Amino acid sequence: MTDSSDYDTDLDNDDHLPLILPMPSSHLYEKACRKFQQTPNIFIKDRFDEYSFRVKNQGLDHNSFKPIAVALVNDKFIKEVNVGENNIGDDGCKAFSEALLYNSTIEAINLSSNNIGKAGLRYLTASLLRNETVITVNLSKNKLEENDGEILAVLFSKTKTLRKVDISHSEFREKGGIFLAEGIRKNSSIEELNLSWNHLRLKGALAIANSLQFNSKLRKLDLSWNGFSDEASKKISNSLKTNSTLEDIDLSSNRISSHGVDSLSESIHSSNLKRLKLSYNPIDAYGAAKFLSVIRQNASSCKLEYLELLDVEVGDQFENEYQKLRRANSNFVIRHGGRLRRDDVYETTSNRTPEVGDPLALFLEHARKTGMRLSDLFARFDRDRSFSLTDVELANGLKASGLILSDLQVEKLLHTLDTDKNGEVDFGELVDGVRRHRDAVRKRHKAMNVSRPGSAYSRRPSQQIVMSSPLGESYMRNRETSKSFSSSSHLLLPQQPTNPK
Repeated sequence: MTDSSDYDTDLDNDDHLPLILPMPSSHLYEKACRKFQQTPNIFIKDRFDEYSFRVKNQGLDHNSFKPIAVALVNDKFIKEVNVGENNIGDDGCKAFSEALLYNSTIEAINLSSNNIGKAGLRYLTASLLRNETVITVNLSKNKLEENDGEILAVLFSKTKTLRKVDISHSEFREKGGIFLAEGIRKNSSIEELNLSWNHLRLKGALAIANSLQFNSKLRKLDLSWNGFSDEASKKISNSLKTNSTLEDIDLSSNRISSHGVDSLSESIHSSNLKRLKLSYNPIDAYGAAKFLSVIRQNASSCKLEYLELLDVEVGDQFENEYQKLRRANSNFVIRHGGRLRRDDVYETTSNRTPEVGDPLALFLEHARKTGMRLSDLFARFDRDRSFSLTDVELANGLKASGLILSDLQVEKLLHTLDTDKNGEVDFGELVDGVRRHRDAVRKRHKAMNVSRPGSAYSRRPSQQIVMSSPLGESYMRNRETSKSFSSSSHLLLPQQPTNPK
């Protein structure tokens, strides 16, 4: 791994933010606005009077953020800075990094969704390695890629103060995962780490799983939505046998089958694990019951208190094992996706208040009303022309098209469409998802004896199926040259029923 000296920045040069004489931060902000020719924002100015400086989603770019950075230089009260969902970019991150060199009170920073890439990460890493107060950092949903994992590995290896780090929803993939694993291996301070939605796949997950054998600080680790399977879960199980600190691990939405759960059961009774999430993996009822049986048989030594299997429908064997386990440990909690038969035994997802509206149905209705077809929408959403949609591309595309969904609805939509659980949706998966939805609607209508002439899901004759715009036609032509796909790619969105004359 590259030495940390390779990531030195120009933060020591003379062109960094000036150290201004003490005065109220709100006054410094106004003064800095005049210097940088920016119009002061009253909402932002008022936030300097609070311990938590929160200015999320305020349309800040690097120019409008610089006065804020100047005002934070000598601030003695603010403990938390949350500027998530803006667009400060690398230059704004540099300005904030310079402020951290002087500030001695900020403990938590949220720079999520700010278009920060390698350059900004370099500045922030250099600053955090000198700062002695920041313990929480959120860099999720930025432009961090594979090689940026090497910079973070330096930070993980060298930091003595960071306790909680969120770098989820990035593009580290397998190569970046290997870099991060080296940092995790050497880390001596970080206790909570969120690596979800990073496309770590097999090699990245294996490297990180192996690093857990040598880490003696992590208590909570999120590896959900990373597309790895049973081989990685086996390596995680091996590491849990020697790791004495990890208490909470999220392995949801990967490709772990009942065989992978068997591997985890080999170490569950000897590990320090208290919370385990395995939802949205291809685990069947028998595998879940077998896993629970191992926990029950080792109840005296097993420290596990919480097990999450939100999509697993359980049977009698599972229920019997759980009843026995409750007699040994009445505080044990399981959340699963099956139907309740005894409210005093299970805590299930049925207790949650669902959000109104199926996100896939809302998406299709929105497309119908706007007259857009699948190929056109997919082409517009796929900004990097990778022929697949990440969660960020999906959320941004929906928002740009005029359909506003909550984070939970976007996650549910992606989970519904992402059948191979690699964290992305390709066009074939989108088409298949629409077909499944259409078939389910037809079955419901048939069960209700609803006549369906002129159905909103009727298709035009095949000879009339054409691309509805040059954008969709060009995009799909390019896609055909990059990968083969079935004739289902020409599936039409539901058409508006026409009234008979």
